[in-house]
Amino acid sequence: MNDIIQIGPLNLYIPLLFYIGGIILSGIIGNLVFNRKSTQSIDKKPGDVIFEYWFVFIVIWKLSYLFKHPADLIENPIAIIYFDGGILGILFGIIALLLYSIRQKRYFRISYLWQIAWWLLGIFIMLSIEQMISLIYGFSFIVVFEVIIYLGIVVIYFFNSQPLTWFQLLGASRWVAINWVLFRVLDNSAEIFIFEVMTVLAIAVITYIVEWIIDGRHKRGALRK
Repeated sequence: MNDIIQIGPLNLYIPLLFYIGGIILSGIIGNLVFNRKSTQSIDKKPGDVIFEYWFVFIVIWKLSYLFKHPADLIENPIAIIYFDGGILGILFGIIALLLYSIRQKRYFRISYLWQIAWWLLGIFIMLSIEQMISLIYGFSFIVVFEVIIYLGIVVIYFFNSQPLTWFQLLGASRWVAINWVLFRVLDNSAEIFIFEVMTVLAIAVITYIVEWIIDGRHKRGALRK
């Protein structure tokens, strides 16, 4: 299937439309989850915060191409639309988000718990969008099942009636990580994404260890009482 839609003189890249839709969807869902599970008030709308996150990350991710190929970018600035900084750019983007989150906490009283929750929602939704894009090039039951599981994890952990906790964020992160690795094995791409697979497995183990430590502290605190 062609991934370009031509409307008059314009050529629209279909995957890009999916990603834009994912950004909008992450803002809508983040706002819904906050209204459902939070009792605190903040000085900004959750959707606005999430869109700002995406703006900061994408700008830094794209501009990081300058560090790898400064001459190319100076000679042809339009290349920033088509290229990015790769893994290094993603790291720079994450660092920028961390700094921006500190600012949100300081000036707008937005807790780190909710900021991390919005980060994760954005990641989970984009993982689903990325797999849905692959359906443009051919239908696959494996991809459909993977997307359904991602969305199911979001519903189970973020749309229940309980207040949001770090345990929920850790649990959701762990199961999404396990799910991603499992489907990379099922579609025989684990060797292609070996670095990503090992990183995601490490994240799954780290979330389990952190949850175990927090749970142990809670139990010891309960015993002292």
